[in-house]
Amino acid sequence: NYTKKCELTGDYLEFGVYQGRTFSAACFLGRDRKLDMHFWAFDSFEGLPNTEGEFVAGAYKFSQDSFLQNVKKCVGHISDVHLVPGWFSESLVPNNYFLNGLKPVAIAWVDCDLYESTKPVLEFLTNRVQDGSLKYFDDWFCFKGRPDCGEQRACAEWLQKNPQIQLMPYAKFGWHGQSFIVHLKK
Repeated sequence: NYTKKCELTGDYLEFGVYQGRTFSAACFLGRDRKLDMHFWAFDSFEGLPNTEGEFVAGAYKFSQDSFLQNVKKCVGHISDVHLVPGWFSESLVPNNYFLNGLKPVAIAWVDCDLYESTKPVLEFLTNRVQDGSLKYFDDWFCFKGRPDCGEQRACAEWLQKNPQIQLMPYAKFGWHGQSFIVHLKK
């Protein structure tokens, strides 16, 4: 609703899609509200890499084909869905042909769980977010909400490195998530 009301254009990007529940909901809502966006799914499809804290290596492994079947079952066609497989540190590179056609980011859903996985995602988003973009961190309050771990640590470092970007807290969701509105200093 925020994206439609603010007339924010761009694409939906989700980093860490697992079985596609959140991704499918985003596709459904984007289409329902007639948003002109494509939906980008980024995942290793190998589960989590080396672990940190409460997570286990290999957790959340799910095949690409099963993910696409789940999304298609939930939302019908997948012609506006783009799949970018691979570890974020390897797939989020400028000359990856999978990324052809990517528009500025309207909404980014970051479900990376771990600090090392979140870092390359944020670097990738640096020049793709726009003033007003929504950024959701699915695991913001993991690690007992410690700011020196996981997504919070990666985000703090990213913001320090990119002072032109500010995040305004928007909405909390569940016990684990926090969303922000991106503001770019002029």
